[in-house]
Amino acid sequence: MPRTSQVELTGCPPFRALCFDNLGLIKVVEAQPDKGAPQVVARWGHPDSQQAAVCTSLSGDTYPSLALARKNGRVEIIDPASGAHRMELGVPTKVDIPNDRSRGQEDASDVVCGLHLFKESSSGGKSVLTCTEKGVAAIQRVPDQIKGEATDSELLIANWSISESGCVLCLRVDTTEQHAAFGGRGLDVNLWDVEKCSRLWTAKSPRRDNLGLIAPPYVTSLTFLSNEDHRKLVVGTGHHQVRLYDVGGQRRPVLAFNFGESPIRALAADADGYSVYVGTGAGDLACFDMRTGQNLGAFKGKVAGSIRSVVRHPTLPIIASCGLDRYLRIHHSKTRQLLASVFLKQQLVSMVFDMSALPQEPAKTDATVPQEKSAFDDGRDDLDNSILHKVKSSKERKHTTFTESKSLGVSKKPRKSKSSELQDY
Repeated sequence: MPRTSQVELTGCPPFRALCFDNLGLIKVVEAQPDKGAPQVVARWGHPDSQQAAVCTSLSGDTYPSLALARKNGRVEIIDPASGAHRMELGVPTKVDIPNDRSRGQEDASDVVCGLHLFKESSSGGKSVLTCTEKGVAAIQRVPDQIKGEATDSELLIANWSISESGCVLCLRVDTTEQHAAFGGRGLDVNLWDVEKCSRLWTAKSPRRDNLGLIAPPYVTSLTFLSNEDHRKLVVGTGHHQVRLYDVGGQRRPVLAFNFGESPIRALAADADGYSVYVGTGAGDLACFDMRTGQNLGAFKGKVAGSIRSVVRHPTLPIIASCGLDRYLRIHHSKTRQLLASVFLKQQLVSMVFDMSALPQEPAKTDATVPQEKSAFDDGRDDLDNSILHKVKSSKERKHTTFTESKSLGVSKKPRKSKSSELQDY
């Protein structure tokens, strides 16, 4: 019989997540130790299909801000703690190139496909990077005031074109916020310098298959493998393939393998620097070791729809996934067991973990650590003293019994054996 081991789970740890759906609503899900299962504690916005969420980005500041791109081509800056609307920006859909009449008008049909909100710079301001499906990338300054008098053209910092052909589908910025990767249908993954707005590297098509055919580029999701190295990119394609690129090594994939039979819709890198969580359009979620391409295991739980977002918690060992089946699922990253699931009624587009408004239990534990430690130490000392007292009392008891028997003369009188008695007789 195979050897089995039982794993005991302590339940779902406390967290706070913001979920975005196809009707433009923002739902806040919190899990607290005293309330048991995760629950929806707040709902922001009004249902409107034209205000549907397309992509989101949470800045990594001490007091972060949330950027939300809507279907109508507007980007909103929201306070993730209270849901207050700070300001709204327009997304440029044309490139300001001299003597270029073909792209002189704004294109209303060009929707946002990628978004990243930068940290606050040393100059005291924030900026946001956007990219449209037709390959128009732009960096805009985010003013401090909620209702600024500056227009969208005055807030524009840089504007360039990613590709003249193809459809951009995904955008990802590394941890240093100096490099950005783009990819899409008909556009293979390429790496850009955000500050100089210049292309650094472009992937080359993979080699021909057994039939002598080359699959057209179809990048559906991508992520950086490590937070410390921007040269390693993990790409998910619409041909249900996961690829690993090394920018410093070569232009073709270093490692490639197939997963399932549906397009790869979501990717999330683990903090260890080599594990990647992959979600597909058929609802499959698994973890892979990108050093060897080995499937480390699938996550438990039946998913009835396409997975659109997979997020790894920065500090806790949990994985959150959501998609078109309207469920937010929380899994343990090591055991891959399902810890909790919340039904949110609408089809979910993306989600983020909010670290700025966590439950107040960690602060309480930090405040009570010295008291608990002192009490624990006192109890441990009492316990040690009691154990030493028992040991000493037992030794003293043995010593007293031995001295008493010695004073009575019992130990001096030898005990005769049967053989000695027979000889005396």
